[in-house]
Amino acid sequence: MIQELTPSRARRWRGCGGVMKRIPLLVFCLCLLGMTGCSGDKGKELFETGRFEEKQLNREHAIQLYREIVTRYPRSAAAPQAEERLKELTKGK
Repeated sequence: MIQELTPSRARRWRGCGGVMKRIPLLVFCLCLLGMTGCSGDKGKELFETGRFEEKQLNREHAIQLYREIVTRYPRSAAAPQAEERLKELTKGK
């Protein structure tokens, strides 16, 4: 059953057009907000995880995390600390 497009239905349909055009913009803004909200200092996060791994006596994983900080995030505030921990942990090897 096909309904005839009356002028009142046409106005209602056009009224939704403004909202429909804004949905992609809204989705884009929400995605952008989500990405910026999650972007902390990754080097610091990895360093904290490395310290936790050391406390759990998981030395190899801590070394791996510290190396990742030094190579992937050399400008992070945690990079010098990670280098120091790497030296300490690999001293006997």
